[in-house]
Amino acid sequence: MPKPIGSKDDIGKTEFDLLEPRFIEAMAQVMTKGAAKYKPYNWQYVPQFHQRYLAALYRHLIAYHKGEVIDQDSELPHMAHIACNAMFLFWSDLRDGNPDIR
Repeated sequence: MPKPIGSKDDIGKTEFDLLEPRFIEAMAQVMTKGAAKYKPYNWQYVPQFHQRYLAALYRHLIAYHKGEVIDQDSELPHMAHIACNAMFLFWSDLRDGNPDIR
């Protein structure tokens, strides 16, 4: 007897399986270290938010551009730090109601 074939209406939905799981894990490791060093969600309350997180993103980007793959302080990939800083800036745009973010 043939197995029944199921259906699922997921056409056009966000394809989270396209994300690289090791990249997501590296971001979570950066966030975990940050939460241990400061406090969970502390990043949301940093004064001069945009200036400081954009500067941090650039520091990690420049270190990566110069050939340093792993951050010496955290021992985690610079790319994961870059992604976390980008996430912080994205979150800030959402929080501030930026109309260009949908």
